[in-house]
This record gives sequence, structure tokens and C-alpha cells, in this order.
Amino acid sequence: MTPGQLFVYAIVTSVSVPCVATLAALRGEFGWRPALMMSGASLAIAITVGGVLARAPGTV
Repeated sequence: MTPGQLFVYAIVTSVSVPCVATLAALRGEFGWRPALMMSGASLAIAITVGGVLARAPGTV
């Protein structure tokens, strides 16, 4: 992977909800529906930011 691709990967993985333990904690605190909605929103934001960064001049 190029340095630009590694940068985009690092941003996307740090913004998204990467682990089951986080989802379980959200479920315990808010319930299933809000936990899944938060996880989905987080994933959508991460992919959007990654897409913008990947198309930014000089990144990849």
C-alpha cells in the first residue's frame, strides 16, 4: 500500500466502530435500535470521509 492509502485506511478505521465490544456497550446503554443506528452512522461517516480523502489531490 502507498503512504496515501495507509493514511486513508487509518482514518476510516479510527472513525468507524470497529469492535463487537463497543456495539455491546452501546446496546446495553441505549438498546439495539439506537446502537445499530449509531454504528451505521459512524460507518457511513467513516466511508464518506475516506472517499473524500482518497480523492483529495496529493493523498493517494
